[in-house]
Amino acid sequence: MRAIEFSVPTGNVKHVRAVAHVTEKINGRPVFIGALQDVTEAKAAEEALNRARAELARVSRVTTLSAFTASIAHEVNQPLSGIITNAGTCLRMLDADPPNVEGVRETARRAIRDGNRASDVIAWLRALFSKRDSGLEPVDLSEAAREVVTLSFSDFQRN
Repeated sequence: MRAIEFSVPTGNVKHVRAVAHVTEKINGRPVFIGALQDVTEAKAAEEALNRARAELARVSRVTTLSAFTASIAHEVNQPLSGIITNAGTCLRMLDADPPNVEGVRETARRAIRDGNRASDVIAWLRALFSKRDSGLEPVDLSEAAREVVTLSFSDFQRN
């Protein structure tokens, strides 16, 4: 069986599948019996399927990249929001009469922690896109819960 492509008088391209067998020889010349099957529509459907698969793969890559970008933005934005909130809190504590110096110190420590967390996210991204192995790191769940409460509390106060 063999696939053949040829042009017809109208200029269109036809795809056919051909099979033939020699049945006998007459005067030293072979006599064939065979069949042709027009597979033009099947070939066009296969090409359309390949185009659709390629488009689906492209859309999938774009969707994945979009979700990844949103996740990165969120991971960087969280500590930056904390830094801004903490800086505002420091200013209010310094403007108080008398200034709350100990409160400012603790809030400044939280701002430093949030800055380090943003830096860690950037370092993680660099490691992700380089050939280095990224390892597991221990996480203090109590500290993480305290951070969530602190960030939520500032949002609560603002709203």
